Amino acid sequence: MKIALVADSLACLPNEIVEKYGIKVVPANLLFEGKIYKDGINLTANQAYSFIEKNPETFSTSAPSPGDFLVAYRGLIDNDAKEILYIGLTSKLSATWNSARMAKEQIKSESPEVKIEVIDSTFAGPGEAILISTAIQKIEKGKSLNEIANLVESLKRKVQVLFVLETIRYLHRSGRFPESATKIASLLPFKSVLKFSEGKLALFGISGSKEGGVEKILNFLKASWDQNTSEVWLTHADCENEAQSFKEKISNIYPSAKIFITEFSPILGYVTGRGTLGIGFYSK
Repeated sequence: MKIALVADSLACLPNEIVEKYGIKVVPANLLFEGKIYKDGINLTANQAYSFIEKNPETFSTSAPSPGDFLVAYRGLIDNDAKEILYIGLTSKLSATWNSARMAKEQIKSESPEVKIEVIDSTFAGPGEAILISTAIQKIEKGKSLNEIANLVESLKRKVQVLFVLETIRYLHRSGRFPESATKIASLLPFKSVLKFSEGKLALFGISGSKEGGVEKILNFLKASWDQNTSEVWLTHADCENEAQSFKEKISNIYPSAKIFITEFSPILGYVTGRGTLGIGFYSK
């Protein structure tokens, strides 16, 4: 494409989209028992979840470094890219966006003719993915880098991202919820529904069951979704059958909806727990 795209692994983009559009995906890091793994490179989601269950105290995560983004940018420049767009993970929960920004400054001195836009999506997972998908559509229509960057900055205010959790016990890892509170809450017989708000996860509601949590999200979708945008992005943390069931429920209500299903990055699963279901869409 005329404008090259960079994403981080927490956008959870489908491989077919990554390959079709030549998107450079910068992986986050996972550390387990002293060994460093690259998200989606030398570690599968199933392996990561087994590590978490085996020994959660030695499992940790870290953001990509500026050097990781430099490798991505330089690779695109070597392939004659003159304009690069990165739409990334919320800066409120990770240093990833800052790493991308620092690498951009380095490229300015190395290759001043190359223009790079670095955008904080204020989301993770499906929130990043839907903005990247919109950018792809605008690139294909010949829009300029400035036009697309401005549009994404405007549209991210319309993005809604919600998750229903199997358990709330791990949520303290997001840095927003105290560990003592999540431990107590995990003993109670309800499921939590979370929503991204101003770049961070916040409690949206609770339900007596996971199915009830899905219904709560569906009701919010029906009240809020801008159907003119057509796309809905679903993601799951090792519960694909539930994601497919979620998709069917949406399709039954909106047969013309274009629904994508992606697998949660295990780094997100580390924060929210296995069994999480998520959704991203544009509101009216």
